[in-house]
Amino acid sequence: MKKGDVLKVLERHKMLTLALEKEITQAEAARELRLSLPHTKKLIKRLKETEGSYEALLYRRNHPAPNRLPEEIRDKVVALKRENRGRSNPLIADLLFAELGVRIHPNTVRNILLERGEYFRCYCRRPSHPPMADEFLQAASPDGFYLRCLARGLPSGYLSAHLGRLLQDHPGSQVL
Repeated sequence: MKKGDVLKVLERHKMLTLALEKEITQAEAARELRLSLPHTKKLIKRLKETEGSYEALLYRRNHPAPNRLPEEIRDKVVALKRENRGRSNPLIADLLFAELGVRIHPNTVRNILLERGEYFRCYCRRPSHPPMADEFLQAASPDGFYLRCLARGLPSGYLSAHLGRLLQDHPGSQVL
């Protein structure tokens, strides 16, 4: 049991004992513990039956959930990921449906991979825009027209293309 779970049980035990001894109402205990009132009543009843024992609050399910995927399918998800690490969760879900006829959500694939320590987020996405650069250009023309620019965060080549259009009005000008 984790340290956080022990502290949670101790806090619950303290509040539920106060409610059991009628020092606070069950509704106040439910609010304080951030539980529903029916669940709080259930825990108080369980605490009363065990005569105030902590074990009553340590109850954990000892059987798998009825909708839990069988281990064979969970193993297949991991095997599909290990075959090709680049496979996305939706692709693995589609392959699982094609091979076994079992339809699962991509988030379920992710949860299985997380549970087994096989999930690694891919940070290799390509940017959807051209690379940004600082571009510094100077232009001069024979008739004294002089332009000096610094563009930050514009796509590379953007400033020089537009500067060329500006300088068309001044024959003999050049970009320095």
